[in-house]
Amino acid sequence: MISKLEMQDKVASLTTISTPHGGSKVATKILTLPRFCKGFLAFWLNFYYKIFKDKNPDSLLVAQQLSCEYLEKFNADTPNSTNVYYQSYYTTLNKSRDDFIMGIPLKFSKTWEGDDSDGVVARTSAIWGECKGKAVEESLSHSQIIDFMTAKSKRQKVLEFYTNLCKELQLMGF
Repeated sequence: MISKLEMQDKVASLTTISTPHGGSKVATKILTLPRFCKGFLAFWLNFYYKIFKDKNPDSLLVAQQLSCEYLEKFNADTPNSTNVYYQSYYTTLNKSRDDFIMGIPLKFSKTWEGDDSDGVVARTSAIWGECKGKAVEESLSHSQIIDFMTAKSKRQKVLEFYTNLCKELQLMGF
């Protein structure tokens, strides 16, 4: 929106949280699997997404759009505006048991990314603009930072993060 629709005069800042700006080596690796394996994996991922009310999930398209090559081209074609303040945060999931849903992708992410991960996005991939570090210091998954099935013990920390983020932006004049 900022650069493609030339809205830089209408946007003061952009904050991204666990956004895979550098792509996902997991998605890139999945795309190299034999067609049968990709189809099998896509079937079950799409089935899972339908349970959570996604009417037309397309996990293979998502994998393509999260590949390192796709995002490298996207980033080159979508430059930052000098009029907009860009900042980013990331989260890291320390152990698979810290989030039942994200525990399986965390194993793949840690192996293929070679970096700390929230189960989906590697720390280094989430860095964009001024990286402010971890959104929440404790173990937190990609799904928990958006408050999807977040345990009460972590929900308060997530809400505090978003509240403090808004306060910081306000203090910066945004």
